Amino acid sequence: MKSNRKRAREFTTFFEANEHGGYTVTVPVLPGLVTKGKNLRHARTMAKDAVRCYVEGLKKAKEPIPLERESTQVKISIVAYVDLKNPTLAKGARMRHPQIQRLAHPA
Repeated sequence: MKSNRKRAREFTTFFEANEHGGYTVTVPVLPGLVTKGKNLRHARTMAKDAVRCYVEGLKKAKEPIPLERESTQVKISIVAYVDLKNPTLAKGARMRHPQIQRLAHPA
């Protein structure tokens, strides 16, 4: 016999400040789920609604609801080497970061 009880689920959610002053929200365990809000409170409300709709869609399609696995968020540091002899390198779209521009065009 199937139970009609609702079960609370938790999903790790990332809120990233965006260029419009709001937040872009993603949920790694739910591929393709992206939403945004004009501030953190609005983004959280939008995220809850988006997750609810995503899970309801999975249920209707009789797809399993993904379970989260243990994860860790770690910041890493890298050193990027720039070919200063190649003048076109600094003009590329990936070279617009201010720190890389300083390396490519020292004062």
